This record gives sequence, structure tokens and C-alpha cells, in this order.
Amino acid sequence: MAPKYIISALKDKDPENLTTITQVYRARATYRLSKREIVGVTSTKLTFSVVFAYLEHEREENFTWALEKLKELFTWDKFLPDVVNVSMKCNDYVKSERQEHVMDQWNNIMYSNIEDEYDVHLKHFESVCGDIPAFVKYVNETWLVPYKERFVAAWTNKVTHLGNTATNRYSVVFVSLSMKLNNTFFPLLIAPPMYTSRHTIIAIVFVNNNHWVQIKLKPDCPLPPVTPRWRQNCSDDAKAWESAYAGRFKYWEELCHS
Repeated sequence: MAPKYIISALKDKDPENLTTITQVYRARATYRLSKREIVGVTSTKLTFSVVFAYLEHEREENFTWALEKLKELFTWDKFLPDVVNVSMKCNDYVKSERQEHVMDQWNNIMYSNIEDEYDVHLKHFESVCGDIPAFVKYVNETWLVPYKERFVAAWTNKVTHLGNTATNRYSVVFVSLSMKLNNTFFPLLIAPPMYTSRHTIIAIVFVNNNHWVQIKLKPDCPLPPVTPRWRQNCSDDAKAWESAYAGRFKYWEELCHS
């Protein structure tokens, strides 16, 4: 709002107000901060906000200060490394004829549904690998002790994800197609970007009853309905996802009944 209109509004509210236009200009100069957004990029090339910084002046030292403050927010040793590479270490520590059996025990650990089951599978893994203490130490100290809550099902299943973690982690639309069941999955918690052109849709189809293949969908093609469990668990903000694709859902329904 222009300063003259600010003065007019102040006078309307209080005829005895003595604020001058010079004071308004000074106040605007004092509190006019430059807002800068720092973003990250996911593996699906979708950007996400990391932090907002308000800078008094657009100078190099101010940008340096903002980046240094951002750096202080991160404690790198607490972050999950990019790849859980137990399989590679298994090749280094375990003889080839035993590797498949050992990895089966590792998979049992990762897919344990409850903590008690996790404890049982871990003890069995340590027993199977009892003669390879260096490998057991690597698995425990590098992955399970610091990070099990991040990838073992007994803990990740405590967070509602309907069996699909990519939609929430990367804020993408996920479409699953098969001869028996077709569904669309949306993020559970966050609202969609305003323009659908900025949405990322990942689609897979089940082929020959034995494997999945990623496919590319045509723009504005019909989409299968959203799973009912998504409606039951999504936040109020996330409900806007379904509204944004209502036309494509209707198109799918019409094709199924034609």
C-alpha cells in the first residue's frame, strides 16, 4: 500500500492521529526485509522448501550468514545415509555359498512387523553369522543401532503410509495398475501445488503376473480411483489432491462403465 493511502487509513480510524508521510516512509524502510527461500530437490526433480530467510539487505555477507545458519540446523551424523548397502558388505564378509541364506535373515530383520519379531530375527541373524563377528558388528553399529527406526517395518509401520512411502516422502502422485486392482495414491499430509503441471505422477503396471514396470501416462489421461483408506487417513490440507483430479477420476469411471 502506498504511504499516502496508509496515512489516509490512519486518519479514518483516528482523526487525531499525527503520523506524517515521512514517518511512514521511514518505518517501511526499517521493516522492509528481503525474503529468500532455500530449496532442495528430490530424486523425482520436485523442489521442496528447506528454509526461509529474511535479510535486511541483499549483500554477500547476509547471504553467507543465511547459509551458515542453515548449516547449523543440520547434524549430519544423525541423518540416514543414502543407501543401505548391507548386500555389498555381505559380498565382502560372507562366502558366496552362504550369501543368499544370510541375506534372507537380513530381510527378515528389515520386514519384521513388530518389535518382538525384530528381536527374534536379530538373534537368529547373529546366530547364523556367529562365525563372522566383523559382519555382525558392521550391521549392528552401522545400521540397526542408529537407524533401525528409519527403515525396519516394525517402526516405519507406526507412521500411516498405506503401504506406499514414496508419495509422502517425495510429494508425488502414485498410480498402481493391474488386472485385479487399480488405485491412485496421494500424499497424506500436505496440500498439492497450485498448478497440476507441477505435479509429478509415477505410474507402474503389473505385467505377466510376476513383475512391475514403470510406464509414462499421457497428459489428462483417466486415472483410477483413490483408495478409500486414503480418504480415511488424509489431512484436511491433503483432500485438495482428490479435487484436483476429479475430472480424470470421472473419465476413468465412464470408461469402465461404457
